[in-house]
Amino acid sequence: MTTIGHDGSQLLASSLRTFAGFVLLAALAFAPINYGSTRLAPFTTLIALTATGGVAWLLSCAAARQWPVYPLATRIGVMLIALVASAWIFVLPVAELPAFTERHLSRLSSRWPHSVLPRDFSLWVAWTGAALIAWFALAHLARTPAWRTGIAWAMLLAGGAVALLGLLQNATRARGIFWNDSVQMPGAFFGTFFHHTSAGAYLNSVWPLGFALALGAIRRNTESARVRI
Repeated sequence: MTTIGHDGSQLLASSLRTFAGFVLLAALAFAPINYGSTRLAPFTTLIALTATGGVAWLLSCAAARQWPVYPLATRIGVMLIALVASAWIFVLPVAELPAFTERHLSRLSSRWPHSVLPRDFSLWVAWTGAALIAWFALAHLARTPAWRTGIAWAMLLAGGAVALLGLLQNATRARGIFWNDSVQMPGAFFGTFFHHTSAGAYLNSVWPLGFALALGAIRRNTESARVRI
């Protein structure tokens, strides 16, 4: 009876971990494609995906009764972030934005209401909590080579899709993301991003993954050739 119970717990933990991994991979892939998650519906979708994946991972750890141990530097960094965030939320007064920034944000929100996230405090708290749990889950999954490769490929393919979409939209002189001109957009949007600078920052964080995957493949092929020799 004890063995069956143990096996059942391990099976449940494995299933939950796999489910969590696929949900988080979906979040990594769809977050940039879904309008860069910079609109309200895509942003809440991202929060839901990361929270679902993170909770499933927590449940898998509880079912297996095994909690991963992270490097000391990582734990110290997370505690410092939590400490600073708590100070700003509960102790320190909220810093006021400069008048110029307030006017600028007001113009952006009024001109492009569908492309600028509302500054809702509860949403940002929910996103911060979901993102932290998802980060720990991905860091744990990435210890397995298959998951590590899957994470890299999900991000790389999503970046390739955004770049291809942006080039096609530029070639066809699209007036909106996904050729939807019902919402006014600035002339400098690119791919699924409101502004080309945001798209560039995202793509610059993705293309090195392709370089790393290529180097890994070359290294594996070289090692395989040495073994055959």
